[in-house]
Amino acid sequence: MAVATIDYQTYQAAKAHDYAGNITTLDEDTVQQWKQAVPDWYVKHWYLAPDLGLAPVNVVPGSAR
Repeated sequence: MAVATIDYQTYQAAKAHDYAGNITTLDEDTVQQWKQAVPDWYVKHWYLAPDLGLAPVNVVPGSAR
Protein backbone atom coordinates (compact mmCIF):
# COMPACT_ATOMS: atom_id res chain seq x y z
CA MET A 1 0.00 0.00 0.00
CA ALA A 2 1.35 3.43 -0.91
CA VAL A 3 0.83 6.27 1.50
CA ALA A 4 -0.91 9.42 0.28
CA THR A 5 0.44 12.89 1.06
CA ILE A 6 -1.83 15.88 1.59
CA ASP A 7 -1.15 19.45 2.65
CA TYR A 8 -2.09 20.75 6.08
CA GLN A 9 -4.95 22.88 4.77
CA THR A 10 -6.55 19.88 3.05
CA TYR A 11 -6.09 17.83 6.22
CA GLN A 12 -7.75 20.51 8.37
CA ALA A 13 -10.71 20.75 5.99
CA ALA A 14 -11.16 16.97 6.02
CA LYS A 15 -10.75 16.84 9.80
CA ALA A 16 -13.48 19.45 10.26
CA HIS A 17 -15.90 16.95 8.69
CA ASP A 18 -14.46 13.92 10.52
CA TYR A 19 -12.88 12.66 7.27
CA ALA A 20 -9.39 12.75 8.80
CA GLY A 21 -7.77 12.67 12.20
CA ASN A 22 -4.96 11.76 14.52
CA ILE A 23 -4.08 8.10 15.04
CA THR A 24 -5.10 8.33 18.70
CA THR A 25 -8.69 7.97 17.49
CA LEU A 26 -7.97 4.61 15.82
CA ASP A 27 -7.82 1.09 17.15
CA GLU A 28 -4.23 0.11 18.00
CA ASP A 29 -4.45 -2.99 15.77
CA THR A 30 -5.21 -0.80 12.75
CA VAL A 31 -2.22 1.43 13.51
CA GLN A 32 0.09 -1.58 13.89
CA GLN A 33 -1.10 -3.09 10.60
CA TRP A 34 -0.51 0.18 8.77
CA LYS A 35 2.93 0.61 10.34
CA GLN A 36 3.95 -2.78 8.95
CA ALA A 37 2.30 -2.35 5.54
CA VAL A 38 3.33 1.27 4.90
CA PRO A 39 6.93 1.96 5.93
CA ASP A 40 6.81 5.51 4.43
CA TRP A 41 3.96 6.54 6.73
CA TYR A 42 4.81 9.14 9.41
CA VAL A 43 2.48 7.28 11.85
CA LYS A 44 0.50 10.36 12.82
CA HIS A 45 -2.65 10.79 10.70
CA TRP A 46 -5.41 8.95 8.87
CA TYR A 47 -8.03 10.04 6.35
CA LEU A 48 -10.89 8.72 4.24
CA ALA A 49 -9.27 8.21 0.85
CA PRO A 50 -11.57 8.58 -2.17
CA ASP A 51 -10.86 5.10 -3.55
CA LEU A 52 -9.60 3.25 -0.47
CA GLY A 53 -11.73 4.29 2.48
CA LEU A 54 -9.90 4.57 5.80
CA ALA A 55 -6.18 4.92 5.08
CA PRO A 56 -2.92 6.28 6.50
CA VAL A 57 -1.83 9.70 5.25
CA ASN A 58 1.21 11.93 5.57
CA VAL A 59 0.44 15.59 6.19
CA VAL A 60 2.92 18.22 4.98
CA PRO A 61 2.99 22.00 5.25
CA GLY A 62 2.19 23.99 2.12
CA SER A 63 0.99 22.37 -1.09
CA ALA A 64 0.50 18.62 -1.48
CA ARG A 65 3.34 16.85 -3.25
